[in-house]
Amino acid sequence: MKKTTLLLHSVLCLGLLGGPAYTAAAWSSPSATPPPQEAVAKPVALTFSPAVVGRDIQQIAVASTAVPLTPEKAMRLLPASKKLIKATPTSLGTVFLYSTRKDSETLYAAFISKDKNSLYSLGPSGSLASSNLEEVKVESLFKDHSPLLRIKGVCGANPQETHYFYRVDQKPVALLVAQGHVVTADLDNDGVPELIASSDIPQVTFVYKYAGGGFQEANLNQQLQAASVSFDPKTKNFEAVFAGQTAPLRYSYQTGGVLQPVR
Repeated sequence: MKKTTLLLHSVLCLGLLGGPAYTAAAWSSPSATPPPQEAVAKPVALTFSPAVVGRDIQQIAVASTAVPLTPEKAMRLLPASKKLIKATPTSLGTVFLYSTRKDSETLYAAFISKDKNSLYSLGPSGSLASSNLEEVKVESLFKDHSPLLRIKGVCGANPQETHYFYRVDQKPVALLVAQGHVVTADLDNDGVPELIASSDIPQVTFVYKYAGGGFQEANLNQQLQAASVSFDPKTKNFEAVFAGQTAPLRYSYQTGGVLQPVR
């Protein structure tokens, strides 16, 4: 009994004296995980590649007895056409939207040339449920280039899908299909605007620039390795959110396609 009492007394004394085996640190819980190191923003030179158009335009045969074409006449020439939804005359020609017997959910677009002699099927353009949101406009975005035909609609689960066409003679040529909300802005102040498209949650953002008769694209999320990238039209800055970071980083778009950190 005395030996037991003496042993306990020795243990208590060592603890009070800070002995290596019985210090308070030795009995405490593991230390908390250190806070993440914040990313240091560096300039990023974007790499652009040809944008995927993904649009098949078909010319529809038109008999001489059918000209001059109207949307109503054109509906009889389009395969499986069902109902004319609406028609929009433009300076390039007439765009009309219609439904088909084979697809009860999709809105299709067609184009009648300005001389009313030619008809082209432009393919899917949106969903019938959101046909009232469909927008058709002609835009002059680039110097020394013919105006672009823009058709914007809502397609399935995508919030928006914008199709750009340009005209060679009377024929529309597919130029770009951009997913999400599209903003036009001259990011580097060189007089030539870029297109910025953002979609999904978290946001995925593309920058499109026009060169050599077509669009080039850069996926900012991939090239910044960011979880989310958004665009502020007022400041023309991009805001990138990175996994494990507590604060987003901001970038401005500079000449040559360089993203420069904003302090």
